[in-house]
Amino acid sequence: MDIYIFIATIIGSLAWPIASVIIVIILKKPISKLLQSIKKLKYKDAEFDFGKEIVKISEGKEPLNTPLSYKSAELAELSPKGAVLEAWLSLEQTMIDALGPKATPKDAFSMAQGLRINGKLSSSSYERLQRLRKLRNIVVHIPEHELTTDEAESFIRLVNDLRLEINNA
Repeated sequence: MDIYIFIATIIGSLAWPIASVIIVIILKKPISKLLQSIKKLKYKDAEFDFGKEIVKISEGKEPLNTPLSYKSAELAELSPKGAVLEAWLSLEQTMIDALGPKATPKDAFSMAQGLRINGKLSSSSYERLQRLRKLRNIVVHIPEHELTTDEAESFIRLVNDLRLEINNA
């Protein structure tokens, strides 16, 4: 066996594993974005679902138990996605009002940063807001995503708690 045959054999043996690693590296971000858009993912013992994510967001936080308005409860019953969107829009308006007339809000992310810098939003509340923003984006941008009334009501309560915190700061 001469050296050229040996090198050709080594390259032939390593071609598919190297190609696989390169493909995984290239597709890492698109795959992670795709996984975030799935409502419920289950593999062995690991599982993601909107309702459980709501529970995680509310963990470690003393609930303020803000009551749902009749309008919010009715909307959550009729259209859970619409209720989530309505709650999010009210949070955005609260952030705009709290930032004041001189602020030029661009999006929820920059408004939340501004509130955190101004001391109107604690670090833990900022993190909760960002996690809620991700859930809101899933609900709004993934048409196949199903949402229950209870999940929508939990989302609304968490948003209302954030609104109350911002208004009281």
